[in-house]
Amino acid sequence: MSDDDGEQTLEDVVQSLAETQQALAEQQQEIMQRQERILEKLAEQENFADEFAEQFADEFRQSLPESIGSKHTDDGDRDPPGRMFQ
Repeated sequence: MSDDDGEQTLEDVVQSLAETQQALAEQQQEIMQRQERILEKLAEQENFADEFAEQFADEFRQSLPESIGSKHTDDGDRDPPGRMFQ
């Protein structure tokens, strides 16, 4: 709807603004949904990283000798394999 001069009427402007506001609200909702999915993926990755770090630390601790440094040779090596003289 426009008046005789080709300008938009107040009603046209209000309608256009309402449509724009609705479109922006829909876009905002989509953005919020995307953000939520991204945050969920980040949380999953963080959990995976934490679990991986824990597993790595456990395996590392298991690979260490039970009592580190309890037996040293004169040159500072810890029970080197094949060592004939102590």
